[in-house]
Amino acid sequence: MLVRLSDEAPLHLQIYCAFREAILSGEISPGSRLPSSRAEARTLGVSRNVVLQAYGQLEAEGYIGGASGIRAAGVGRDAGGTAAPPAL
Repeated sequence: MLVRLSDEAPLHLQIYCAFREAILSGEISPGSRLPSSRAEARTLGVSRNVVLQAYGQLEAEGYIGGASGIRAAGVGRDAGGTAAPPAL
């Protein structure tokens, strides 16, 4: 997955949005392991704390989880066919 960073929004928000969209679109499938925060920070050239903020928001909203490695959660569809995060 490619994350393109710009100066238009806070970095953690850009990373959060990129991963959220990838999960909702199916680019990242349920149960897929996400890069570690250290690896993703190194790849993007940002502080690990920036990635941790993004991952924390994704976890808080139910998009990712897992104690032994961060994995994408299953994402269902609502009655209108729109992707929706799993119920917490």
